[in-house]
Amino acid sequence: MDIENEIMRAKCKKVVDDLWRSMLNFATQGSASLGEECIHRFEERELANANQMPAGEGQRYINMIDDERGKILDEYMANPEALKRRLGVGYESGQHTSPNENRLANTVVTTAVQATFLQTIRAIFRL
Repeated sequence: MDIENEIMRAKCKKVVDDLWRSMLNFATQGSASLGEECIHRFEERELANANQMPAGEGQRYINMIDDERGKILDEYMANPEALKRRLGVGYESGQHTSPNENRLANTVVTTAVQATFLQTIRAIFRL
C-alpha cells in the first residue's frame, strides 16, 4: 500500500471512529435521534468531500469509508462494550451502560447499517 493510500485510510478510520463516538455518545445520553442526525450529516459531508476529489480518488475514498464502517460495525457486533471503551464513550471508572442505553445504541447502530448501504448506492450513482 503506498503512502497516499495509508494517509487516506487513516483519515477514513478517524472520521468513522469520530462518527461512532458521536452517535454512541448521543445514544448513551438517551438521544437516538441526535445519533441518527450524526449519521446523516456524516454522509452528506463525506459524499461532498468525495465529490470534490477526482473521480477515481473520490470513489476510492467512499470505498475506504465503507470498509472502515464495516470494520467498526463488526467490532461493535463482536463486543459493544469494548468498542465503547476504545472510543471512550460513556465510561467513567467502573461505569457500565444500562439496558436502556444499549437499546438506544442498538437503534443507532441499525440506522448506521442502513445508512452504509444507502451511502454506497448513492456514491455509485454520483461518482
